[in-house]
Amino acid sequence: MIFSTLSPTSKVWVYISFNSLDSNLKEKIKLSFNTFKSSWKSHGNQVKAQMKFIKSNVLVVGAQHKGADICGRAVDEQVRWVDGISKDCNVDLLNRNNVAFLFSDSLQIYNFKNIEELVKDGTISNSTLHINSFCTRNSDKIQLPFSESTLGSKYFS
Repeated sequence: MIFSTLSPTSKVWVYISFNSLDSNLKEKIKLSFNTFKSSWKSHGNQVKAQMKFIKSNVLVVGAQHKGADICGRAVDEQVRWVDGISKDCNVDLLNRNNVAFLFSDSLQIYNFKNIEELVKDGTISNSTLHINSFCTRNSDKIQLPFSESTLGSKYFS
């Protein structure tokens, strides 16, 4: 599980920035998130929320809500919060063309448009660890071999 204190069915969002988030930016984002989550509600009830960073380019937000799924308005609030911190910190967290791969202990960010070329030249293989930005639930795998990812299945099926 991505967040050990949230239920497996909790909603998860993965945001990848091409630009690294240094320790000052991470701290600013953490403080902003703490303020945001203190008033984050769904169907009138408080959302239990967490966030974490993977290396210096990936922000993951998790949300657990009693009862039914988190409401659309609450989802929209969370996206507006990410948009706000993206603008405030001058990072591109909402750019869905950013894809992340782990090489040894190093995280590399590429543009989606370059994936085919990276596969052809051998930079990315079926076993290269991929940050799964298609995660939607806390029980999903955040890191998996590229061939097992939704995106990788196009190249390694």
